[in-house]
Amino acid sequence: MNAAPLRVAGSSFLAGERVRVSALSTRKASKVAVANNSGRFTVTLNIGYDRCNGLLVTAVGSRGSRTTLKRPELMCPPRL
Repeated sequence: MNAAPLRVAGSSFLAGERVRVSALSTRKASKVAVANNSGRFTVTLNIGYDRCNGLLVTAVGSRGSRTTLKRPELMCPPRL
């Protein structure tokens, strides 16, 4: 399990758009960011993730912009 905060950066959103960023792994966390004039945002989520459990991140903008990142579960050896 990686206990470091998860930093999510997005681009190609509309300037000033409110973006809800959600992450799901072994836990769930979400925050709202506002895209700058270039349509970019950065948000830090306090969620550790385990690469064996995968990761799903979604960013949904208030004006219809949307993107998803999915890192699939890896076939990890059983924990002893």
